[in-house]
Amino acid sequence: MTGTSTNPGLALLFIPGTLFWVLVLAGIFTKNTFMIGGAVVLFVVTAVGAITIKARASSARNAERLRVWQGGTPGRARIVTIGTKGGGINGHPNIDFDLEVTLPGQEPYRVQVTSLVSKLAIPRVQPDTQIDVRVDPANKLNVLIDAALTPYGYE
Repeated sequence: MTGTSTNPGLALLFIPGTLFWVLVLAGIFTKNTFMIGGAVVLFVVTAVGAITIKARASSARNAERLRVWQGGTPGRARIVTIGTKGGGINGHPNIDFDLEVTLPGQEPYRVQVTSLVSKLAIPRVQPDTQIDVRVDPANKLNVLIDAALTPYGYE
């Protein structure tokens, strides 16, 4: 997938977080256990809501990857450069790719893609290496690298 964005929904957690501390402190100073209990309930509801938001976003990203992988245009890409800003999951790094994508019957074009790459596949994603890609027919900048290079695949 291309690019990253911030999640404005998580910024909304500031309000219940602030209210939580107000209730806790007010409950402590006034010795009102109902305020502290309300703060705990607010905390639990907020935590469950945040987890639900993240799970739905992750599910949507996975569905989009599956859609592009199954219905996208197969192509080849030459890795021009790779880099990382850090981050990853379970030791698998997020890699920033600068790719030169070639689709059948079209001129090659450059695109930048960030993808989680299996730590076992790192030797296979070096500059000047050719990899398989799938390109979203609706947006040629939406490029997925070969599922075999990722820890999650697209099946």
